[in-house]
Amino acid sequence: YGINDTDTAAGFTLPGVTLTPYESEGTTVKFDLNIDLSISEQGIGLSWVYDKQLFTQAHIAQLDQHLGRVLTALCALEPTQTVALAQLPMLSAPEQEELLVTLNDTQLCYEQDVCMHERFERQAAATPDAVAVICEEVALTYRELNRRANQLARYLQAHHHITPNTLVGLCVERSVEMVIAILGVLKAGG
Repeated sequence: YGINDTDTAAGFTLPGVTLTPYESEGTTVKFDLNIDLSISEQGIGLSWVYDKQLFTQAHIAQLDQHLGRVLTALCALEPTQTVALAQLPMLSAPEQEELLVTLNDTQLCYEQDVCMHERFERQAAATPDAVAVICEEVALTYRELNRRANQLARYLQAHHHITPNTLVGLCVERSVEMVIAILGVLKAGG
């Protein structure tokens, strides 16, 4: 950001030279976003210079409103009062509502008496050839994922005596095998 004291600039003179402010139509930006703060007797002004390929005018207007709220809150503080920047209001009430309620409304209704692996088996029966999981270059269909999870479940039951409610610990990297392991343990009863 830059701070320009226009009162000082207005008082700058050279003998025999007349200085006139020039308003530029467009400018080359050195940074993705630059905020110039001008201080004068009329008040404080902000000038936003930004890369139009990265920001829209609406986004800059929103940032301007956010900064305005923060600056207004700062001006309302007592001179000796200290407050963390994170404690100052930046969002409007509708923006807070959007973030905290509207975008966070992720609750779904589903059958409470059906286990996850049973719902998975229903989906596998309904769409066996659809892609169920992708991790890096590995993709499995519902049919293949179900087959491999069933194979692991039978192995766990036969060789490790896994029965319903047996605790089974998993320590695996995020991968297709992790999904197979989770489903296999659930199907085995663990």
